[in-house]
Amino acid sequence: MKNKVLMNVAGNATRKIVLYTIVSLGYDFIEFQNPEDLRFKHGLLKDSIVMLIHELNYSTYERDFEMIKEVSNKKIKVLLIIDRYETRVIDDAMEAGANDIIILPLKEEVLKNKIKNILTNTVVPFQIEEQIEYTYVDDSVIDFELVRADRGKYSISLVMIELHSVMEDETIEIIEKLKDRLRETDLVMRYGPMKLLLICPFTGKENIVEIENKVRSLVKENVNNFKNKAVVTIYGISYPKDGEKARELIEMLDEGIMNSRLLGKIRGTFNDIRKDEIEAYRKLFNKKY
Repeated sequence: MKNKVLMNVAGNATRKIVLYTIVSLGYDFIEFQNPEDLRFKHGLLKDSIVMLIHELNYSTYERDFEMIKEVSNKKIKVLLIIDRYETRVIDDAMEAGANDIIILPLKEEVLKNKIKNILTNTVVPFQIEEQIEYTYVDDSVIDFELVRADRGKYSISLVMIELHSVMEDETIEIIEKLKDRLRETDLVMRYGPMKLLLICPFTGKENIVEIENKVRSLVKENVNNFKNKAVVTIYGISYPKDGEKARELIEMLDEGIMNSRLLGKIRGTFNDIRKDEIEAYRKLFNKKY
């Protein structure tokens, strides 16, 4: 009996690469749909299972980690696929037993090598590969801009952009074009592999929509150049009207992006939405601002 890889990968392009790599290395694959399905197939075939590949679902990630803890051991290696960098999620994943973590988007060869390395027991400890010329912004950069705004007595707007199904080279191109489109005083920075953060001095809350429209216009102009069907989520706030500290403002931006993403799904019927997502919608609509 061939050794097998249990897998659950939602993204079609990523799934094809994973399947091709597993088969080309001489392994069988078994797909599972949910924790119950995983437990059944793991119990049935556990003597021949050598690896678990799972794309994390952010709405149920705590449940997913409990599922991983049940099956991860020295024999079964775990590779997790996520679409954003969040320290809390990364830490929980490693604690649950993940041997390696992939943050999308990722080049095809890198994904293939990650799978091959785990199957051949040459796992490299997880680390974030940052672009040297596009370093990730931290709270201190934002705090510095807030201090400057206080001294000059002007407002600052912060706009977060989340990119889905956009390749790394496409993201870099978007950054360069945004720098050309926005004012010289505006900062365009990375905030994780799939997020950009715009820091716009001398811009009040009433002008945020102008920045958001520039971003949407730029994406629309370049949509035919993207390899995949891109999804872009945008949310903006201002200082000091919406918050006074960098961490407070970032948390508001993260929540705003999440809420915008949830609201964007209400284009079909509620029959197509999972129960946990419906509860999230209810909380969102009932929230008092």
